[in-house]
Amino acid sequence: MTKADKIRTFIALPLSDGVQEELGRLQEDLRRGGLSARWVTPASVHLTLRFIGDIPHADVEPIASAMAEAAAGYCPLRLQARGMGVFPGIRKARVLWVGLGGETEALFGLQQRLETELAAVGLAPEARRFRAHLTLARFKDRPEPGRIVDLLDRFSDFTAEPFSASELVLFRSRLTPEGAVHTRIKEILLAPSHEGRKPAEGNGRTT
Repeated sequence: MTKADKIRTFIALPLSDGVQEELGRLQEDLRRGGLSARWVTPASVHLTLRFIGDIPHADVEPIASAMAEAAAGYCPLRLQARGMGVFPGIRKARVLWVGLGGETEALFGLQQRLETELAAVGLAPEARRFRAHLTLARFKDRPEPGRIVDLLDRFSDFTAEPFSASELVLFRSRLTPEGAVHTRIKEILLAPSHEGRKPAEGNGRTT
């Protein structure tokens, strides 16, 4: 099987339109401050629980079943985008992100349960520890550490409106010269007595 026969995928919790708009305004504030970066389109910002990578089409259904098992019994999570940080650290900043508050204990429990169910269908566990975050931008060139310290101090009190994370979504990601286009291919509701939803053809969104 060639790479062309596979699809690039990840599992995420979508954000509300209101939160995406607030993140867009935050990005504008950062741009006006002269920060140079490759910005994620606000409509494409999401809370990634698991990047999967290239899979054959036949793996979609087993992964959707694992998502349904992981979501079973979970109510929608009340979360809030707040704070700011960088990966991997101030001296070698490559990614600018906003953190998460709210029902984070349940969020981490859901993510760990998802890992367990994905392992049961043959996907090796993620090597890196899960860190809940929303990626705002990626730096083209390494910023000066002092600039990053000032940035984090200035926006440390950022908070967005609380939102309800109510579904797990398996996204397909297509890489294009303009950025990655994300399309929903499976959706699973979070509900005490949830039912898996049928595949959905979402609108492609560019990062």
